[in-house]
Parts: sequence; C-alpha cells; structure tokens
Amino acid sequence: MKYLTWFFIGVVGIFIFVYVILFTGFGNSLIKPAIESKIREETKLDSKLKVFSLSMSDFQIILQLNENNTIKAAGTYSIFQNLLIYNTVLI
Repeated sequence: MKYLTWFFIGVVGIFIFVYVILFTGFGNSLIKPAIESKIREETKLDSKLKVFSLSMSDFQIILQLNENNTIKAAGTYSIFQNLLIYNTVLI
C-alpha cells in the first residue's frame, strides 16, 4: 500500500509538472528560449520570438524573422476533440 501511494504521488507530480511547463506563463517563459534557439538554428536568421503564449485552449505566437518579416499566429484548439482553429498573418 505504501508503494502504491508513492507511485500515485509520483504520477500526479509528473502531471502537475507537465501542466506547469506547457500551459502557464511561467512555463512558457522557460520554453521560449529553447524554441527561439531552435528556430535560429533551422532558419539561419537572427529570429526573435516576440510572443509565445500557450494555454489549455488557445495559443498566440509572434515570430520576427528579421526586420521586414514577421509571422503572427493565433488560434484555439481542443486536445480532447482533436480540433484546431488558427489564423496566420505574414507581415
């Protein structure tokens, strides 16, 4: 019984950790530099991720590739319904 309790606490702890990292402002600020560096590595441009916001039901991303090129993406989604509605603007 003691091991089952510790196992349950561990599983709940993992779920809380994943939620905080993926869907909170604090977690988004931790993920943002990693995403930004990966974009720079792949595009070979001095890209800047101006806005990165991911919550349980919506997202907003503003990526400035250089002075003249900006990508804005925003939308809503539902993980459980496999639904994604988004709007992308290239500036």
